[in-house]
Amino acid sequence: MRKGRRETVEVRIGTTEAKKFLEGFGPGKVGVEDVAIVESMSVYLSADDPDAFEIKTQSPEAQQVKLAPEDTARFQDFGRWVWFVKPLRTGDHGLTVKVWLASRDRQGNPTSKSLPGKVVRVTVRVDWWGMVVVAAWRSAAAAALAIVSEVAKEFLWPLLWPAVSHLLFG
Repeated sequence: MRKGRRETVEVRIGTTEAKKFLEGFGPGKVGVEDVAIVESMSVYLSADDPDAFEIKTQSPEAQQVKLAPEDTARFQDFGRWVWFVKPLRTGDHGLTVKVWLASRDRQGNPTSKSLPGKVVRVTVRVDWWGMVVVAAWRSAAAAALAIVSEVAKEFLWPLLWPAVSHLLFG
């Protein structure tokens, strides 16, 4: 990841075979883990160091997940959780994915269970190219402002000075 450059982080959970499940992922690290699946699940993403990342949730935390092929009419093939993650500090950091299972016990009472968190190690580097582009734009803007200022001083000031001096000094 690059400092200051927003990335999309996505977690998918479902019974679909992994090959189909991974279609549509962009570049970046992709991993497959086995996890228990129930009909209602919640997934959370957090940073080990809260000052290292800005994390914005882009999908509902609790979602319905298809358990069997016959559930196609009721559910998607998989639950899909998405976050926008912007690294704020360089270095090695951890992002933790936490999964909660919501189900009912034998008496029909709602219950939930947290699975062990999965820590993904991330190395954040300086975005040198982005810094060069920003510096170039700032330099171009400063040069344009200097040129406009000189043009105004050379051409507009002689036209405006008589009116301004008349107002100020009578």
